[in-house]
Amino acid sequence: MIVIKIGGSLGTEVKSLAKEIAEISKSEKIVIVHGGSYETTEISKKLGKDAKFVTSVSGFRSRYTDFETIQIMEMVMAGKINKELVRLLQKSGVNAFGLSGADGKVLLAKRKESIKIIENGKKKILKDDFTGKVENVNKELIKILMDKDYLPVICPLAISYDGDIVNTDGDRAAAAIASALSADLIIMTNVDGFLKDGKLVTELSTLEIEESYKFAEGGMKKKLLAAKEAIDNGSSRVIIARGDLDRPLNNALIGKRTVISK
Repeated sequence: MIVIKIGGSLGTEVKSLAKEIAEISKSEKIVIVHGGSYETTEISKKLGKDAKFVTSVSGFRSRYTDFETIQIMEMVMAGKINKELVRLLQKSGVNAFGLSGADGKVLLAKRKESIKIIENGKKKILKDDFTGKVENVNKELIKILMDKDYLPVICPLAISYDGDIVNTDGDRAAAAIASALSADLIIMTNVDGFLKDGKLVTELSTLEIEESYKFAEGGMKKKLLAAKEAIDNGSSRVIIARGDLDRPLNNALIGKRTVISK
């Protein structure tokens, strides 16, 4: 079983990936988790809502998600992007079933009461933020869909214990799903994998991840964290690979990539 995390940008590489998924899904159970940060930012601007990104005290960057932002994310990610992916997969012959993590409590998350950030060198506390960390995955519902030959396409918006829609990190949500299903996780990104001093690291153990954080650039630090969480909780391996190729899934399985395991 494979969980594939892809970004929300719907370029030609996603069409290629849909065809590969159609081929592999004949013999392998697949779940897709998708993001949508870029398109959410672009549509937010058009709606007159500038995106705000913050950096936590531990050095992880994330989107500040107030109530208006979470509503835009529902519209863009659970609506537009999710259904575009379903359409592409259906065109490729895959009976895709799109849903958000809030549907059927696929992703149950604890909403953060506040987040501690660093801004202009000073520590600050932000409240009224609709973000959360996935604490439970409804794997039974996902398995029911797969047993009926549907391919789940999941948007990583979760439901909180109080019934609020919350934004969760897509990579970490995918890690939670993969570990709950004891599946391999493939994280598609815009680089060949984890780069250390500009060179691709082809193999990495979970024991080396914390040391690797200081070399990780951009969103790679959070991808490494997601990989560690996946493996620590039930996945046997995580692959980080480039998604903007003609055959990205084939490359992730046998080409240039970073493979993380115990």
